[in-house]
Parts: sequence; structure tokens; C-alpha cells
Amino acid sequence: MKKQNYYANIIAGIAFCLCFMVYGTLIFVKSERIDIATCVYLFKAVVPYSIIVAFMGYCIGKIADDAGRKKRRKRR
Repeated sequence: MKKQNYYANIIAGIAFCLCFMVYGTLIFVKSERIDIATCVYLFKAVVPYSIIVAFMGYCIGKIADDAGRKKRRKRR
């Protein structure tokens, strides 16, 4: 039987994109201009934070996926 992680992947993707967009927008608003230095700083600062937030979203999704499996196991 193939293990399926529906919520884990979806929540991780949503968390990564949301963190990247919000934190990236804040960096551009704070710097008040768009140039190469701002873009380099954006990727150096935002990508690690976004990956950490995505990992936390993945862990939350794993908990949600396992909750359904435990419920099905109790019915048997």
C-alpha cells in the first residue's frame, strides 16, 4: 500500500510561498527600491526562512495525515 501525504505536501507548499511573498514584500518596501543588491539580499535572507517555515508546515501536515490513519485504525 502506497503511503500518501496529502496535507503535508500542500501545507508545506503554501507555507513556503506565503512566507516568501510576505517577507520579500517587506524587504522591498523597507529598501524603497528594486536593484541587484536588494534582490541578492532578498534571496540570502528569505530562502532560508522560507525553507524553515515550509519544514514546520510539513511537520504540521504529517500530524494531520497521521490523525486520519489513527482514526481508521480504531474503527477496525
